[in-house]
Parts: sequence; C-alpha cells; structure tokens
Amino acid sequence: MAKHIIRLFFLSVYLVGCGSEESSITAAVPLSQNNQTVTNAEFVWQLPSNIAPPSVPEDNPMSNEKVTLGRFLFYDKQLSANASQACADCHQQDKAFSDGQVTAIGSTGIVHPRNSQTLVNTAFNHSLTWNNSNLTSIEQQIVIPLFGSSPVEMGLSEQNKNSVLARFQESPSYISLF
Repeated sequence: MAKHIIRLFFLSVYLVGCGSEESSITAAVPLSQNNQTVTNAEFVWQLPSNIAPPSVPEDNPMSNEKVTLGRFLFYDKQLSANASQACADCHQQDKAFSDGQVTAIGSTGIVHPRNSQTLVNTAFNHSLTWNNSNLTSIEQQIVIPLFGSSPVEMGLSEQNKNSVLARFQESPSYISLF
C-alpha cells in the first residue's frame, strides 16, 4: 500500500495543473479543457494539437482514477507526518504551483535553502529537482519531499510512515478512491 500511495501521490504532482483545487474528498475534479485527445492505455490525454503526451513508465500507467486520487492527496494535510501541511501549501495553484517565497518552509518549520520549484508542466521536464539533474524519474523524486530529512519537507520517516499510511487506510473516502 505504501508504494501505491507514493506513486499515486506523485501523479498528483505530475498532473496537478490539469485540475482545480478541491478540499472535499467527494467533490468532482474536472480535467482540463484542451484541444487534442490522446489515448494512452486507459488514460486520455487532453493536450493542444502541437504537444505530444509525456512519456509514462510502463510499470506505472496513467489512469483517470490515479489522477483523481493524486489530486486529493496533493491537497490533503494528512500526508505530512504531523498532519499540518499539504503539498499544495508549498505548490500553490495561484502561484504557478510554487510558493511565491524566497525560501520554502517544511511541515516542521525548518526553512529550506531554496524556494519551492514550480510544478507547471513537470511531466515534460527532464530533471525534477533544483540540485540533482540526474533525478529524472518522477516515482523516485517523490521520496525526497516525503521522506527527506535535510531539509524536512513532509516529515515522513521509517518511524512514522505506518501511522501516516493508517490515516488513509482507515478513511472510507480514500478506500473507495484506491
């Protein structure tokens, strides 16, 4: 289950620009209104006609269900260890999915050395972090904000990951989304 939450969470980062902020688990989350429809297995990309769909790992195919779940996780403070911060707190939709600050602040109050990187069009980026151009897999990148300890962002660790996962395993809304 932990692997699925991490992968599905990252899909929210991957496609968060496609929808609007929703605070209710039961709210409808619309897809973007674009020009081109491209089918990739069970997912339909809605892109302008001059934009090719981004590459998607074969072992983690896109689906509408994953995108919906990822959007809810992106805006949910329960994903941080102390349940005080959502990814959307540092990647604000009205600020091009950045934070508009000189330096970001993690869920524990630790000030970061850099600001929050924008998530706009992340699916098309080769490199996914400010300081590691070799990190090109979105599935690997999500481990940094979730489990990173220097600086702490979301504050997950080996010691608390099971209690954080339990928040989602015990939620009827998330059970149905999974």
